[in-house]
Amino acid sequence: MHTEINTASTFLAKFLQSKAREKPISGDQASRFQHAICERMLAKFQGHWDYKKPFRGNAYRALCILCGVVDNLILDSCRAAGIDPSDLNLPSDLVLWTDPHSVTYRIGDFAPITTVWENKAALDTLEHDSNVELPSFFRGRSPTPPSTASHGSPGSPSPKQILGREWNGLVKPTILAN
Repeated sequence: MHTEINTASTFLAKFLQSKAREKPISGDQASRFQHAICERMLAKFQGHWDYKKPFRGNAYRALCILCGVVDNLILDSCRAAGIDPSDLNLPSDLVLWTDPHSVTYRIGDFAPITTVWENKAALDTLEHDSNVELPSFFRGRSPTPPSTASHGSPGSPSPKQILGREWNGLVKPTILAN
């Protein structure tokens, strides 16, 4: 769970930095946001995390902006970091799924899902385990890693395209350890 939450919080921190309107979000604010959202995600996801059934509880763990309404976890974390959510130019629809073995997002109501991170070996093992039932959208997925497949599909921007630069590693996850 720690790897997934660290990955999701890093993505969100850099995403918010890229969405500042006039007043830029400082590195310190991004770090405080990341720390705050990690704590909140850890607390929320306790009891809702099963590595053998990674998509069970998927909707519960989703962080959403739907029709412009921002998830309270994101709003509370912004406030804890001294970021005014009204200073952000956020999309009207964004969903970030943090699941066992993967972190994915979608911007827009009908846009394709893009992979931020996945533990492909673990997911492949689950896919071939007859005791594990995966959702229909997962079965028969492309043999090409989703990060490659989805980043190349039209209308599905990569994290680099969204943020305008490489996001991975710019905000170091410090709150959690494996």
